[in-house]
Amino acid sequence: MLEQMREQTGSLIIWVLFAIIIAAFVLFFGSPSDSLGCGSTNDYAIEVDDEPVSVHSWRFAYNGMPFVYGNIPADQRKPLALEFLVQREILAQAAEKLDMRVSDAVVDQAIQDGEFYLLGNRVDGTKVYFENSEDDGFFFNYEYLTNLAQSRLGLPNVAAYKEEQRREMMAFMMKRELIRSAYVSKEEARDAFIQNNTTISASYVKFDVLKYRSAVELTESAVQAYIASHEDDLKTEWEQVKPRWESDKARVQARIIKIEKTQRDAPTEDEDPEAPEGDDSEAPVEASAAPDEARLAIDAAREKLVAGASFAEVAAEVSTDRTASLGGLIGWRAAASLGYGQEVVDGTKDLEVGKVSEVIESKSAYFLVVLDDKNDKGLTFEQKKFDLAVKAAPDELARDLAKAAAEAALASAATTPLSELFPAASEPGNIDLNNLPPEILQQLTPEQIQQLMQQGAAGESGAIVTEGPIQYAQLGGEEAAPAAATAAAPPAAAAPTAGALPTPKAAATEEPVAASDEPPAASGVAAPPMKKIQRTTRNGDFIAGIGRSDALVADLFGTLAIGALSSKVYEVEESKGFVVVQLTDRSEADMEQFADQASELQAVLAEAKGGERLEAWVVERCLKLKKAGSIDANPAMLKSSDEKILPYEPCSLMSQAN
Repeated sequence: MLEQMREQTGSLIIWVLFAIIIAAFVLFFGSPSDSLGCGSTNDYAIEVDDEPVSVHSWRFAYNGMPFVYGNIPADQRKPLALEFLVQREILAQAAEKLDMRVSDAVVDQAIQDGEFYLLGNRVDGTKVYFENSEDDGFFFNYEYLTNLAQSRLGLPNVAAYKEEQRREMMAFMMKRELIRSAYVSKEEARDAFIQNNTTISASYVKFDVLKYRSAVELTESAVQAYIASHEDDLKTEWEQVKPRWESDKARVQARIIKIEKTQRDAPTEDEDPEAPEGDDSEAPVEASAAPDEARLAIDAAREKLVAGASFAEVAAEVSTDRTASLGGLIGWRAAASLGYGQEVVDGTKDLEVGKVSEVIESKSAYFLVVLDDKNDKGLTFEQKKFDLAVKAAPDELARDLAKAAAEAALASAATTPLSELFPAASEPGNIDLNNLPPEILQQLTPEQIQQLMQQGAAGESGAIVTEGPIQYAQLGGEEAAPAAATAAAPPAAAAPTAGALPTPKAAATEEPVAASDEPPAASGVAAPPMKKIQRTTRNGDFIAGIGRSDALVADLFGTLAIGALSSKVYEVEESKGFVVVQLTDRSEADMEQFADQASELQAVLAEAKGGERLEAWVVERCLKLKKAGSIDANPAMLKSSDEKILPYEPCSLMSQAN
């Protein structure tokens, strides 16, 4: 009996111990219905300066993000939550070192006052955990707070929420101290006021390099000249691509003559290319007996080549391929993929170097091919540099053409007003930026948006009507016109041409230009319109619609006289090009107004400077800790929806976090 009681007692103790272990496990790791489903069995989310940050804090950051930043996909939120925690801990730890403290009473009072600190921001908590009564208005509701803490933020209770608020408030205090430590003198404020309130108006013509790029026709001699002056640049480019070309592979260096079939020569959608010869047809006998003009042309070309004519010369004369100006040279290609269809590959696989192929026919064209060289080993820089130059030279040649056109325009404008030399830009249309497709809206830089908003405040043409953060923009000219507006513009051939082109492709609709008052003709490139900017303020080296140029900004806002034409052509960045400008007005800043606003402006500028200082300090501190190995993220916090570990590099998302 006694022995049996001992055995029963021992079993009971084992069961009690087992129950205690289960209870401890549940209490420590939480309910299996984790709001994030991370299933982590670790007690930290990340370590910052070797101090652990709890999983509760990670849930707070992860679930709290939509309150400030809207709905971000889960797999993007997870690394961002860690980045916010790194930033928070850097600031909070710095506050602790300065003996800053946040007591329970301060946290409680902030909660009762409706202050909600989240991810470095102070959110209006009255809209989150306050109750709205018709009689009493908004008032604190503890049940709402409990719901916020547990259901929306994934915390176990209000006590955990208060701890998160304490940490957030510590970081926020440090953040404010860093921002308030910045100082802006009255002289700095004065300079900023003058810069932001001195405005200019001007007329300008911009010669865009990209438009001249399409007018460039390369010749072998032009490419060789480019090689002679850019050997080092080509070697640098070769280092980037040589792994692809140094492998052993059958390659050929070829020239090609291509003559496209006419509509009559090539089968149409309604014709059956395999129809029997005796098939009845309603088409006239003359049409079916018409000669194949493309075939006759390619046969004639081959006869010239067989008789000893230069392949390059014949290609330049008759080929319809884009390589015609290069003597048909297509460069080094893989022997099994020349880029002109399988028929050309099959027609040249047994071709000897220096021999002209038979006529090769594809569905849309006829071809003749000659091989300059063959190689089944890796290529060298000397072999590939011509091909590299063919890709690089057009950009420089286009730049030279655009610059030459701008200089010719400047010379003509010395005696004839710009408005008579160039067509006026079409009237700007209203564009609702809020409803623009993202790919168009993203083309506007922050500087352009700021510039347009400044013009909108002045009520000038080409301005924004600000009924929201960004409501309407009137963007004049070709750069900002949407696709529909561009399509509706008059054809380029209707406009006079400007600028001199050494070797352009002639346009079929080119019209003669008067020799006296207009710039030299630029075949194939329509004259750019004359545009205007109205009451534009200085914004660093940037002017909306024109681009970036220190020299241009300095002259417009300083040395150029009102009504004067610039004495030089300005090269601008952003949209690469060359600009001829005439200043039409300049309005100086009202210094009496500055005297009234000086103190307020100093405060605004100081806060902006403090914000920059804060961001720089946090990033610098983060990088220092990262380099020391003092930031360690728990991989469980980065598990994606498909159970993979999301990439996260500490400090790399810091700018997004700000």
